[in-house]
Amino acid sequence: AAADMHSKWQCCSAFLLLLLQAGVARFHGNPSILLLQAAYMIHVIKDTRAARTQLQLASSNLPGVIERYNIFKALEELKSIRETGDRGLDLMAYVEFQRNFRACVKAHKAALLAQRAFWRSVMRDNLKLSDMLVAFRAMEATEQTAILVYKRVLDRYPQGNGKLLKIWGRFQEWVLHDPVRASRSYAEAVKRGLGDTMLNLLGGGEGVDGNAAAQDSTHKVDEKVDGIVIIDAAGAILLVNKAANRMFGYAKGELEGKNVSMLMPQPFSGRHNTYLNNYVKTGEAKILDSERHLVALSKDRTIFPITLVVHCLSGTGKESIFMGVIRPSESTDPTATRVWATTNGIILCSDARFADWFGMSPQDIVGRPVSTFGQNPEKLEKWLLECAAASASEDAKGTEQAGIGAALTHKHLPALEVNINVSYGGTATERILVSKG
Repeated sequence: AAADMHSKWQCCSAFLLLLLQAGVARFHGNPSILLLQAAYMIHVIKDTRAARTQLQLASSNLPGVIERYNIFKALEELKSIRETGDRGLDLMAYVEFQRNFRACVKAHKAALLAQRAFWRSVMRDNLKLSDMLVAFRAMEATEQTAILVYKRVLDRYPQGNGKLLKIWGRFQEWVLHDPVRASRSYAEAVKRGLGDTMLNLLGGGEGVDGNAAAQDSTHKVDEKVDGIVIIDAAGAILLVNKAANRMFGYAKGELEGKNVSMLMPQPFSGRHNTYLNNYVKTGEAKILDSERHLVALSKDRTIFPITLVVHCLSGTGKESIFMGVIRPSESTDPTATRVWATTNGIILCSDARFADWFGMSPQDIVGRPVSTFGQNPEKLEKWLLECAAASASEDAKGTEQAGIGAALTHKHLPALEVNINVSYGGTATERILVSKG
């Protein structure tokens, strides 16, 4: 029986290997396929050297945010197998590494800026000794601070990390002016086998112990389009991917450390921290793992519609880590247009088609009551009040109110006859009316 089981295992292993090889041939250089092959080598055939090679190939083929996290996780797993046999790694370790890495970069940058300030002070035509001494002391202070930060982080990761060792080498070369020690750090970074792109991380990934819904969601994320924002239980942004930065109009690094409420208009931004506190205290989740139609606030203070799914990736209470997947809210129906409004009928934003259909600019639309677009505003306002009253229940989320026919005013042409339907977005306490006509 044991021989028969072993034979079946060999057949299954060989078939899986054949599938992976076919996938690599069909999708050459695809990071996801390379990650699957690396996982096969780690868990099935126990070939860690070959797995490391596959992970290096994956990291050099422009992996996405989640793929970069999974590469990081797999490399840490290989390291733990080599050292202790312990295969555990959670998202908290990943996020903690990113914090430490950013602390090194920040201290490194401060030291370089202090050096620049010093040399600028000595290049002035009217050189004052007092100014030069101030600049020199500032340069020494930032240099010592950076050394302490680097030592603390390097002690935290005694086995070394390629990316970390590389920037430490640059610090030794360009700030400490010690090319000998810098060359040793560079050599050790190469030895660790992590390429330049390995930890150039902008976003989060799948929770190791996350629930099935969260894990399933990460496989459906299109990282070139969908924004990913990872926050802690206090609402502080830990990681953001490129798509999220682009969607909200922020540059790389601008959002990390800020409160996520800055991405929301009022009244959502003012109440978001309360929602988080309630979850931390009670453990009762009201919006997790469900799709919500909401509005967001860009850097230039423009409100735009989104679809949001939030998952708890790891931890409980104050140690919770959340991932939000943000998708632009787009209609696939060319015969319909949509506006997003508060429960009292004030328009928050609209799609581009609405402005085109009614000959108006977005500035003419935002902030106006929906009823003012109707030829019979009293009738339209009464119907909207009924919709708002029906939206009070949590069960209303995703449902649609019976439609109404109305004549809407065009800026230049005769009124347009349309049929208006309302669906409910937002949260149970802060509803949004999504009008479709």
